[in-house]
Amino acid sequence: MRKNSARRTRSKSPLGHLPISGQHQAVSERNFDIAAIVHFNEVLHSIHPDAPHVDAERFASLANWFLGLPPRQSSKELRQRLARVADLKNMAADRDWDTDDFQRARLARLLDYLNDPDDVIPDGTPRLGRLDDALLIELAWPAFADEVGDYLDFCQFRHQQHPRGAPPLKRSAWIRMRVAHGALWQQLQRVRHSRYAEYGPIADGMRVI
Repeated sequence: MRKNSARRTRSKSPLGHLPISGQHQAVSERNFDIAAIVHFNEVLHSIHPDAPHVDAERFASLANWFLGLPPRQSSKELRQRLARVADLKNMAADRDWDTDDFQRARLARLLDYLNDPDDVIPDGTPRLGRLDDALLIELAWPAFADEVGDYLDFCQFRHQQHPRGAPPLKRSAWIRMRVAHGALWQQLQRVRHSRYAEYGPIADGMRVI
């Protein structure tokens, strides 16, 4: 039973689900390079094929929502998304974890985009410079979320239990712990929803709640 999980954002307006505003926009769709948007979507869908398509109107709406936030809150929105990259890098570099080649390739595509200063919104743009990077992380995250959650759980297990041996042995010890916790959880659920015996009413008896 996993207790740890990958980073989650607490924003009431997740970047990837922002509605398109019909109001006059301070940032126009014309502010964005169409070729850069095409590249953004190519990278996104190579990582997570089921992610939504993001067009110029969506970028403009997102930018205007973002500029309408207090500076402290807008900075927090970015930090929450960008902080996820540290977990991805740690997971890829950890010799005790066995991220497969396909996942590493997806991570490389994500990092290549994040390291490019001239993307949909150039990184030097005041306040908005990393907004497209944060949006890419938000929309691509489902491709990484489960594995990062497992990795963080493994890190917690490794820190608490100090398993010995080669990396496969450490992972096997973690998996055994997970399976044992899962079996215990299922047993607790069965006990909770079952009644072992049926008795008549007992006068002045004990009540188990």
